[in-house]
Amino acid sequence: MKRIAALLAFFCAPVLAQNPAQTPPETPRGPTLEQIAQLFFHQYDANGDGTVTRREFLTPSMNQFDFLDRNADGAVDMQEVTAFTQMMTQQQRQPK
Repeated sequence: MKRIAALLAFFCAPVLAQNPAQTPPETPRGPTLEQIAQLFFHQYDANGDGTVTRREFLTPSMNQFDFLDRNADGAVDMQEVTAFTQMMTQQQRQPK
């Protein structure tokens, strides 16, 4: 449950961080709560049955951890995280 709350907070942060004095009310920024819910189920409901099991919820995180843990020692160190961020930076710089 804490993880769901953290996920929702992460996706809602841009919406909550808006300064109403700077953003006209007719200009929505960030995803709506409905879009957040749809994104959640799109990402985690692997079998599309409308429910998210513990296994479905944990699998993306476990896969991400395994991807980051390049030497498969069961821990992610700063060197592995740095390599990942460099890889992501290079991918973002490539023309699409």
